[in-house]
Amino acid sequence: MNVKRMIMTTLFLLASLLAGCGFGGFTGNPNNDATSANQPKNTDTKITGVIAKGLFKDGTVRIYALNTDGTETLLRTSSVNAFGNYSARISAFKTSTTGSYNGIYLIKATGSYLDEATGSVLTIGEDQPLRAVIANPSGIYTASVTPLTEIAARKVLALKQGGKELAATDVTAANALVSEMFRVDIIGTKPVEPDQTPVGFTSGVGQRQRDYTLALAAISQMAKADAGALAGTLNTLSGDIADGTMSVETADAFKTALAAFLSSDKNATGVTRIEDTNLVNAGGTIKAVKVMTTAKEGANTVIKGITVALVLPAGVTLRADYITSKEIKELLTGVVTIPSTMPADTHFSVAYTPPSQGARGMITIALGNPYGFTAGGELMTITCDIAPGTAPAISDFAIYRNSADPNDPKNFQAVDANGAFLSAEVVSVEVVPQ
Repeated sequence: MNVKRMIMTTLFLLASLLAGCGFGGFTGNPNNDATSANQPKNTDTKITGVIAKGLFKDGTVRIYALNTDGTETLLRTSSVNAFGNYSARISAFKTSTTGSYNGIYLIKATGSYLDEATGSVLTIGEDQPLRAVIANPSGIYTASVTPLTEIAARKVLALKQGGKELAATDVTAANALVSEMFRVDIIGTKPVEPDQTPVGFTSGVGQRQRDYTLALAAISQMAKADAGALAGTLNTLSGDIADGTMSVETADAFKTALAAFLSSDKNATGVTRIEDTNLVNAGGTIKAVKVMTTAKEGANTVIKGITVALVLPAGVTLRADYITSKEIKELLTGVVTIPSTMPADTHFSVAYTPPSQGARGMITIALGNPYGFTAGGELMTITCDIAPGTAPAISDFAIYRNSADPNDPKNFQAVDANGAFLSAEVVSVEVVPQ
């Protein structure tokens, strides 16, 4: 076998192996379960979703127009079924007094649920409903209502109480902030039953839904130890993030509660370690970094294939699928993206090894294009979850190099259009801020 064929076979075999094991991480619905098909035949808006603190067993959902003057206009009332689901259609062909509305919606839910941490049937009453705020929904729109959406709703409504005329951007920002803190899409993802029944942690339920369900269980565990129960816990969480950040103390309390639930006899999910979730760094920030190629000598150096492994700083994780027990994990959709300027027919795969027993996490990237691409540009962007209280520098992200074993397949290597190795004097890779 000549050198060119050997190099290209090695690179593309690695890419094929990673892709064959399901380590693409770039396709699918980022909400895991958001509805996009079967849109209404007219221009009505259908709001549908789940009410959960575990899943409600019965109850009522009321949907209001949240008017700019601070008043609320009831648009629809709907019931909650035994699996926590609700559905309400807002007509586009009626006046605002009879149900048509497009703007900011306030959803209020009341009912009973089986508490995850205590096993008791508890009630959310009219005096303290769970709420969610959404803006400008259309078609079939998924909107979960949970303690996490309640936290976001409080942040939005605090602006209104301060005299601000609410805008859709205020709603989007509040929901995005809480989603970032708890590592789940609090509106578009549907929690499930925290067990292994057909409506629980079954094979058809994705990682995002599992993480959301476990985050709610952690809040129940916090409430169990709180003299003010759920109300007191929500007050603590809402008050702590009023400035847009979560304190290390509150993040640690959440993580401790989750670990306590996972080790308790009330846990029927099958998940027993917090490391098998994406909630390890809940309460922290998000950092996006770019992996770039750098042409050191000569202009327009063409790369046909490249392999690089990036060692993550301590306290940095990537959102992944932990449903399988494989050591190497598939990243969730959107964690890694390639630029739109990358040539067509570019094939790539990524594999993620989470941190464990003091070892830092690592992401391995294999990328190739039959026609090549020019060095000196962006390879991809990686969105990282940062532990609370930490602030890693770009210099803390290290390109893996095993000097003791030049044949280590994770070592950086690249080949040019002719299949020849590109040395570090010609092309290298670096990590830069987003």
